[in-house]
Amino acid sequence: MRLHSRFGLLPVVLALAGCGPTETAPPTSEPPSEPAPAEAALTEPAPTPAEPAADPVAQKRLEEEVARIRIENEKRDVVARHFYEAAERFYRETKYAEARDALRSALSLEPGPEIREKAARLLLEIEGILGVRG
Repeated sequence: MRLHSRFGLLPVVLALAGCGPTETAPPTSEPPSEPAPAEAALTEPAPTPAEPAADPVAQKRLEEEVARIRIENEKRDVVARHFYEAAERFYRETKYAEARDALRSALSLEPGPEIREKAARLLLEIEGILGVRG
């Protein structure tokens, strides 16, 4: 039985619909292409006031897209954090199989680096206790 349906996290996941692995493309063997303009905007510094925007309408669209992506990432991290916290509770209660399922669910959402690192570390420890490798 999946953790999110068993422990009522499904409403949280559904409430935050639109964030999760369904929005990411499956890995391909092709070399990475140029980042989309919105993704590039997340990694590039914002233009300084001395740099006039080439097209104010395009600039506004770009800012809106960056804000939308940032909100989606925050929502995804909230859901992943719920799974991680459930896993910690299971771990303390020595319910290792449930904790492992919760951590795998959290990692499948491809959360931010902080949650991903903590979840991966705890998953490794739990799989060691269970004698399995995922």
